[in-house]
Order: sequence, then C-alpha cells, then structure tokens
Amino acid sequence: MTRASFMNDFTMAWPFKTRPPTRDEQSLVRCCLVEDKDEASRLWAELTPLRKRLEQQEVLRSPQQRLLPLLRYGLRRHRIEIGPQADAVLRAATLWETRRAQRIAEIAGCVLDILEPLGKPPLLLDGAALAWRAYPEPWLRHCHDLDLLVPAERHDDAQALLLRAGALPDPGASGASTTRGFRWPGGLPVLLHGRLSGDDDGLTDRSVRARSVVAAIGARTAGFPDPRDCAVLLAAKLLDGRARDGISWVPDLFWLLRSSGGAALVRDASVLAGERIAEALGTMVQVLENGLGIDLQREPLAGAQGERA
Repeated sequence: MTRASFMNDFTMAWPFKTRPPTRDEQSLVRCCLVEDKDEASRLWAELTPLRKRLEQQEVLRSPQQRLLPLLRYGLRRHRIEIGPQADAVLRAATLWETRRAQRIAEIAGCVLDILEPLGKPPLLLDGAALAWRAYPEPWLRHCHDLDLLVPAERHDDAQALLLRAGALPDPGASGASTTRGFRWPGGLPVLLHGRLSGDDDGLTDRSVRARSVVAAIGARTAGFPDPRDCAVLLAAKLLDGRARDGISWVPDLFWLLRSSGGAALVRDASVLAGERIAEALGTMVQVLENGLGIDLQREPLAGAQGERA
C-alpha cells in the first residue's frame, strides 16, 4: 500500500476527535521533517499554494505560521534554495518565534519564582515542555500559553500569589473545572492544571512528579514531565480533541521520539498508560511512518534527558 492510499483509507476511520491533517498539511510537515534531501526538494516544489502565500506574506496570518520556523530549519538543513522573498518571510517568522520563546522563558522564570511559597514546585506542561525538552531549539515549537501542573488544593494560594504579582484572572481560558486561567502582564495566558488527563490514562499528579526531570528554561531550571509522560499527554489531547489543529502533533511526536529513545519511548509510555493511550500511541506512530513516510528509526539526540527531580 502506498503512503497516499494509507492516509486516504486511514482518514476514513480517523480514531481521534482532533481532525485529520489535510493534504497540504501533510506535505508541509513532511517537508519540515523528512531526512532525504531529494524528497524534501520535491515536496517544496509541490507546495505551490504555500510558496505563493509566503511571497505575498499571507501565510503570516494563517494557522500554518506556527510551522514556518520548522520549515526554514528543515530547508536550511538540506541546503535547499527557496528564493529571497520566501526566505525573508521564513526569517521573519523565525525571528518572531525566537523572541517569543525568550519572553516565555522569562515569564516562566517569574511565575516559578512567585509560586515558590507553595512548596511543591510546579511542573511545566504541554507546549513549553515539548519546546524546551524535545525540539532542537525552543523557538521551533510555537507556544501560545504557559501550562503548569499545580495541585488543585493549592490553586487558591497560587491565585493569590499571581494576582499580587499583577496577573489578571481569565476564567474563559480555563476550559476545565480543575484548571484556572490567568493573563500575565502583556497578555500571555498562564494556566494552572490540577489534573493531567482522564482517569483511564494512567497518570496521576504523584506519579508524574516522581518521574519528573529538572532542566533549563532560559536562565533558570524548572521541573518537566518525563518524556514518557509527555507522550501520554500528547496522545490524550489528540484523542479528546484538545489539540489545536490536525498537524502540529506530528512534529511534537517526531522530536519527542528523536530526543528520548524512539520506539522504546512509545513502548515504555504504553506500559505506563491505560489501554486507550497505548492504542493511540501505536496509531500515531503508524501515521508518521506509514502515512507520512517519516523516519523514526535514527539514533536519539544526545543530551536531552535532564536530571531527575
């Protein structure tokens, strides 16, 4: 079965509440991640609508903007010539995300300092955890908020500390009864999560904290979930329809596997999780390997493990 026919058949019975990736999204993310230079060149040549939108800067106002730094990273890695207009837009998008990542790291440091009186240090979750722990550079992964694991019984104390520091309550950003939302000065959403996922996903606050690692974010260190737990959380978001779009999870899983053990990570994460997560992770790997033709078998990147908390 060809890659295209696999994806056509697979999307007919898509098992996730998050929508499947469109054909254009599939080509875009493959161009970002494939290892073969000739294949990357062919994919870039086929992305005619995207190239036109790049030259006209229309893509900067689309959801695909968040993948532009990763696209430039992949094209430069293969030394593919893309033309001055397209490159100027990709450079601008990369600079924007670089500055955004620096600002998020600064805010994370401030928030972690403010919440120190809680005793248990918060863990960074979701986008920030993936950006700083899985990707080669944090600016390759767009982050639109700061997610923190804070015990639900300490949310009142955490809220008092954040409000005193100038944050504003943002109930609309919460989305769940165990989550409290705030707006940091400047507008960045800060979300305190008291619960990680569904009851059948095999994750508890205590178990995730026990497996957590300490690593750098900007000028300070912070606690992050173990990569296995990051994989479980990524699968849960895709299953439950909480992923932002149908394609961003692909580079998330790709770089998570590349940085933290490849197939062994999926196997170990499946052991930790419930049955529905184990099945979802297996399906996600199939989509990457068989549907998108992305190689997951190379050696993990060095230096990505961090220190145990």
